[in-house]
Amino acid sequence: MPAVSRAASRLRCFVAAVVGLGVLPGLAAFARASSSAPALVPDSMVERWTTADGLPLDHLTDLVFGEDGALWLASYDGLARFDGDRFTVLRRATDPRLPSNRFVSLAAERTVGRQGRVWAVTEDGDLVRVGDLLLSSRGAGADGLAVWPANTLPSPARALVTAGQRLYALTARGLLDLTAVGPETRELSLDAESTPSAELNSLVVRADGVRFVGSEAQGVFRLRRGLPAERIIAPPSASRALRVLGIDESGTVWAGGSALYRIRDDHVEAVPATDPSGTKTPLVEPCDLVTRADGRVEVRDRRGWWRVDGAETVLVLP
Repeated sequence: MPAVSRAASRLRCFVAAVVGLGVLPGLAAFARASSSAPALVPDSMVERWTTADGLPLDHLTDLVFGEDGALWLASYDGLARFDGDRFTVLRRATDPRLPSNRFVSLAAERTVGRQGRVWAVTEDGDLVRVGDLLLSSRGAGADGLAVWPANTLPSPARALVTAGQRLYALTARGLLDLTAVGPETRELSLDAESTPSAELNSLVVRADGVRFVGSEAQGVFRLRRGLPAERIIAPPSASRALRVLGIDESGTVWAGGSALYRIRDDHVEAVPATDPSGTKTPLVEPCDLVTRADGRVEVRDRRGWWRVDGAETVLVLP
């Protein structure tokens, strides 16, 4: 079996291992035993990898499934590529062109003709693009490496988000569209249709191209081509962040902050939680959302995993 096929077949196990390390808990949805089980019920078969198996650190900050079938992982001690059999780690010690070993976000390019290239964001806000890894006597080096230091960007990058074939970097001043960045592109500019200066933390794009962004202090915005950015959810306080969590199969957008919000066209509603005693309360900082195979929506907050049931959410797994 080709290595990349092995990587694909072992993705569920690897995700379960990451969840076991307490990192990226929302990805547990991929490891559920069946479509009828709660999203966070682990599969019965779990294989764990640690630094003893080649991981740079046991604590991972992000992972992405590349177009070639390999898994890329971010950590505070370099990037790693998993081909189904082993981990290859990329660090400054083996490729000094890297601006840092401390990576916080990853994304794989989906644009036709550019598959296989992976983008990463460092803790300081640098952008890094890697074509592949090359092995030498010194260790792993990057093929097609390009670096945009944070101080050359309009604003340091915070995270990476893919939407269809488009790739964006979230910054404190808006969006950087990285989709058309070529090998010789050195200057990156903010998306002209982006939200006004806002510290962005999340982005989803609906099938009709309308974008929804969450921010740290200004709320949730809807971005439509040719129209000013429209704030559709205001933050309950200046210090409260609001995040867009995802889009379900019906095109409904979900957001979280001090509560769980459902956004349908121009209508926004808070969806309360019903605890085992029957008491209705807001969800506590909902942060992860999945759409099940049967179309139902589940969300995780600080108290557990909840399933949306009509106008309320029901606790599935504390």
